[in-house]
Amino acid sequence: MARMNVRQMWAAKLAGKPVPAALDVPANGAASGQASSGVRERTPFSGMVLGIDPSLRELSEIVSYVRDPSVFRVVGARPLDARL
Repeated sequence: MARMNVRQMWAAKLAGKPVPAALDVPANGAASGQASSGVRERTPFSGMVLGIDPSLRELSEIVSYVRDPSVFRVVGARPLDARL
């Protein structure tokens, strides 16, 4: 299989075609003589990404304000259309 550039890989991914997997590199960092010949199955990420939790909290506050702004006006928030 010929190597694909980034543009070709994205085009294949968006078209729903299989994208070749990256070469497997051993833990010691030395590249082996065997190239990955197949397409690797996607596995979901089950870890935590730093910085996502504060962003999600902030976004949830914005969503709750848009759903019911009267709760926030009680504590002094201005309406969204208020000009300075």
